[in-house]
Amino acid sequence: MVERILIVGFGTMGSGIAEVFAMNGFEVNVYDAYRDVIPKSLEGIRWSLGKLREKGSLREDVDTVMKRIHVFDNLGNAARGGVDLVIEAVFEDPKVKHQVYRELEGYVGKDVIIASNTSGIPITYLQSVLQYKGRFAGFHWFNPPVLMRLVEVIKGRDTSDETAGALMDLARRVGKEPILVRRDVRGVS
Repeated sequence: MVERILIVGFGTMGSGIAEVFAMNGFEVNVYDAYRDVIPKSLEGIRWSLGKLREKGSLREDVDTVMKRIHVFDNLGNAARGGVDLVIEAVFEDPKVKHQVYRELEGYVGKDVIIASNTSGIPITYLQSVLQYKGRFAGFHWFNPPVLMRLVEVIKGRDTSDETAGALMDLARRVGKEPILVRRDVRGVS
């Protein structure tokens, strides 16, 4: 069962996904190679949580939720320490994504799920660089993640049923409506 999550890429999508998980009681590690995006993203999450609290949609205090988001300046440190799932949300460049996956495999155990929030790159292509391909899937969130209910779980050629099922269950745990996409085709970007 997924309990601790790492988000790699803390821009608009990564920060929105981190917010959803933190709101739902998950400990969330975040890492972005571009350090200057982190303060802005944290400020955006705090603002969003404040608005949700004002509307009565957030049960907890904003500071309580914010304390569940842990910022790291090193991917290795962010990945170590018991993460069960890594969600990659870096920009849509397959070379950059592949580099992140290769590095991640050096830090996490073979049972840790690695997922991509990509909307346009085939999952089968992305998982091709991994040693343990079955643990990789697409986990595509729509913008803004806090408000949009739909989440796509995309199976690549080698994605295990167990991996896809774990992501479907996780999406439901945070109040989302997952759709399993069995046909891995290039999306429109």
